[in-house]
Amino acid sequence: MKKILIGFIALVVMFWAPWIVFSSASLQFIIEDSFDSERIYVETAGLEKGLFYTLSAEKVIIRSPGRELLVFDSVRSRINPLSLVMRTLRLTADGNIGGGTFSGNLRLGKGAGQMLFDVKQADINKIPFLQEIGVQGSGTISGKVGLMNDSVTIIFATDNVSFEPSLVAGITLPLNLFYRATGSLTAKGNILTIESVSLEGKDIFARLKGRIQNSLMDATMEIMPGRTIIENPLLLAEFERYRVSPGYYAMPVRGNLSF
Repeated sequence: MKKILIGFIALVVMFWAPWIVFSSASLQFIIEDSFDSERIYVETAGLEKGLFYTLSAEKVIIRSPGRELLVFDSVRSRINPLSLVMRTLRLTADGNIGGGTFSGNLRLGKGAGQMLFDVKQADINKIPFLQEIGVQGSGTISGKVGLMNDSVTIIFATDNVSFEPSLVAGITLPLNLFYRATGSLTAKGNILTIESVSLEGKDIFARLKGRIQNSLMDATMEIMPGRTIIENPLLLAEFERYRVSPGYYAMPVRGNLSF
């Protein structure tokens, strides 16, 4: 009986020792050091340890030099206890982002951070990155975001959206003609690649492809309007200079962004 009791106590000590040893400050260092690169890094605010290997933060901010990209609020997470033995963090997390919610998995360690999470119904006008490039409007956006070291992948779709004409790289894009957007973006180092962003409106379709390197955007917006758009003289005049062939227009979006 005594040996069983000693063994039980030993197991309890082994289970709780890593959580006792690691302070909030040391956990914060592991998190922020995971993405310590020239292009992507993470900041935390109000980080606190809880019971049973839980961790919370008022804010987790993903930044690139001089700007915020994504801001997570009221973050709650649960850590895999075994990961602390290797001075890494493997955890599940959830919370709020831009008035919506997120949930996902994280693997954090020095210079080798990985995040994969789902975003649901975040407000478009509360996503810092979209504001930085000039996209304005109302509605929500959902999708998946993956981070690995200094690379980011985003797959998204909007819902109940009402865009405003947006000034992007000095070019006014007629986003007000569209009510839905889907697409994917990838970023690595100083290059953001717009793999494909599809825009759908009433009797009009468009696709945006290209890339942003440093603050220079080099992309093309292909516009395919239907009859009701083509027969509207005001809208047709707006597109006519970009005409390539009947029913097909290519608008160059090239220039410096505001950031």
